[in-house]
Amino acid sequence: MVTQTHFPSCRHCHREFVPGTTWFQANFCRLAFLIPIIEQYPGETAWQITQRSGLVYADVSAALAKGRAYNLFLLESEERDNGGVRYRYRATDACRPFLEKILGTLPWEKIQ
Repeated sequence: MVTQTHFPSCRHCHREFVPGTTWFQANFCRLAFLIPIIEQYPGETAWQITQRSGLVYADVSAALAKGRAYNLFLLESEERDNGGVRYRYRATDACRPFLEKILGTLPWEKIQ
């Protein structure tokens, strides 16, 4: 059960990232929100990014999948103690141009 009453919001369209909500291009909003966090804290796992961002894990996962589809991250894989693979994310040089491009094409206000 989610007990948090205030959630981070998109810096551009100002929609709050309430768990379970979505809108047209919501994963781009989440991705734009997460890129600066990933740039500031390289090498973190999806769970660590979730903790830093204040978003729920499912939303972070969806946004990271969108970023992987556009090759915005270098992924470092490592084996988990209980089996399976964990990935650590690092931003590539493509993040900033991609971010500027999506900010220019989405129906958001221009950033000053």
